[in-house]
Amino acid sequence: MYYKKSHKEKTINFYAPTFECFACNDTGLVNNSDGLINLYWGDYDKDENGKKFSGGDFAIICHCKKSYQITDENGKVLSGGFRDSQGNINKTNTINGEQAIGCSLTKDQTREIHTQRKNNWAETQKIMNDWRLKNLGKKKPELPYFIQTVKEQLKGVDNLFAMPKGVK
Repeated sequence: MYYKKSHKEKTINFYAPTFECFACNDTGLVNNSDGLINLYWGDYDKDENGKKFSGGDFAIICHCKKSYQITDENGKVLSGGFRDSQGNINKTNTINGEQAIGCSLTKDQTREIHTQRKNNWAETQKIMNDWRLKNLGKKKPELPYFIQTVKEQLKGVDNLFAMPKGVK
């Protein structure tokens, strides 16, 4: 195991992720962690009462190259992929017959999510780097607004990492 940080990690700079596709974070599956999918499908991952219900709906398959089968130079499959070579979502056999393994937004919608997330990361990188420079050397730095907001929201949580009662 290697435990040394690279030179880049030792700087005070904050670096945004370097994904090729920000819609799926290079996984082939578009997530809804920031709620952007709900701009297109208002009830995605929500129950019949409108309450958030992650995993309640089909996975959304991206349109980027990570959603396709990847093979090496010898044709050996490295990653199975979620789409066939024509771009169709793969299917699987279930007890009820053949079923798609997911669904998909349009290419334009997926591209818009990619662009929005990429821009959001660029903005976060700028905010964090400005904050780090401003607070360099301070013993008690002022928190960025979004970190302070989350900190306030978590104040009511007694012990976030405590084992549930009755579990030994």
